[in-house]
Amino acid sequence: MSKIGYGYGSECHLLRWMGRHRNSFDKAVSLAIHLDGNDKIIKWVDFGFNDKKSNWFDSEPTRLDFLKDEKTRTEWKWPKSGNQQNWDVVGYIESVKNPTQELSKDIILLEAKAHVDEANTSCQAGIASFIKIKEIFQKTAIDLNIRNFDKVEDSWLHKYYQTANRLATYNYLKVSGYNPHLVFLYFINDQHKGKTCPSQVSEWENVLSIQNKDMGIDEVFINERVYNLFIDARSDIKCWTSSSVEFFLL
Repeated sequence: MSKIGYGYGSECHLLRWMGRHRNSFDKAVSLAIHLDGNDKIIKWVDFGFNDKKSNWFDSEPTRLDFLKDEKTRTEWKWPKSGNQQNWDVVGYIESVKNPTQELSKDIILLEAKAHVDEANTSCQAGIASFIKIKEIFQKTAIDLNIRNFDKVEDSWLHKYYQTANRLATYNYLKVSGYNPHLVFLYFINDQHKGKTCPSQVSEWENVLSIQNKDMGIDEVFINERVYNLFIDARSDIKCWTSSSVEFFLL
């Protein structure tokens, strides 16, 4: 878990929105993933506790530990050494009449960011793990129909590594028979001193346009259950899925 800012940062805003503005948050995510009907709800997975933390005694979902299906968990070939995928938010889509989180195949994976520096990450794995990760990315690119992956592979490994490993996890769940929904949440109007915090959706889109082109993933947001969601850290009046598509939450 990264350091949680006092009144700023994506983790802080997630705590606020999921704790104090839960109805608006759930509605925003539902709109982003096109969750229709009054018979479906989102059930978020609780964090665990970690008594080794000095300030915050919580531990976010890691790898695929949130799955009840042991076979799917153990067959995930992602290296177990080094840093693992730590999820900001994980949820299940359930039926109101028949809530069965343990059996649900509809999973929401959510990654949040509040300033543009968070978009740039690089793989720090050792040689053996790096080779495994590279192989997983190559398979992911094939499954998601990423054209000319050899020309963009370096950006997956060395520039947008976190986005890449989220896509790899999404793809693994998909080919394993799940219906994953991957949501990239971007807050506007964060107040992180010394960081570039977009105040408009279009400012985030400028950053993401470069990322998507470098990674070759523009069509992934069209053909897959992968979504962008923009929320104002200061207001729950509305949300956006792009600068041209807005939804009122209240």
